[in-house]
Amino acid sequence: SPLIERSLVLVLAPHILGRATREASNLTLRTLKSMFGGLSRSLEDKSIAEQLPDDVRTARSLLGLDPSTITYAACPDCNRVYPPGGSE
Repeated sequence: SPLIERSLVLVLAPHILGRATREASNLTLRTLKSMFGGLSRSLEDKSIAEQLPDDVRTARSLLGLDPSTITYAACPDCNRVYPPGGSE
């Protein structure tokens, strides 16, 4: 639903771009769930609250914004970085 997507963007923008903590972003998610589910009498709003995730990591996955990481090895003496699976 467009309202859910907008709500997730509202949570994820400060989390990704502004480096908001996971705890702060999860608090925003819980606040949105409360607003849609607890403060409203509409069944549609309660349904939206049920569809919002509880954790910002789930929100990232729902929008396809999972980070990808590559782990490199570094020499403790010279700090040279080696790619994964390298034969050097």
